[in-house]
Amino acid sequence: MEIKAGKNKFYIGESENNAFAEIEFDYRDEKVIVAHHTFVQKEFRGQGLAKQLVDALVSFARKNQLKIIPQCSYVRAVFERDKELDDVKF
Repeated sequence: MEIKAGKNKFYIGESENNAFAEIEFDYRDEKVIVAHHTFVQKEFRGQGLAKQLVDALVSFARKNQLKIIPQCSYVRAVFERDKELDDVKF
């Protein structure tokens, strides 16, 4: 499944407004983003889509020299489990 970039989000689905999985973020400033929402529709859960979305956000942050505040509980849990993400954690 293809991960697409939207306005302050990455998503999987036909369009931003018709996504069945998404991770949303806001800019705190020019160097820090806040990951505040991750969602996967019930019928698509258990397939690793949320983790793929976190990976897309981390790649975006690394490419753009950004730090991530993991405000979303899922993103926070991923960051706590994977110390390789410490380079982008704020």
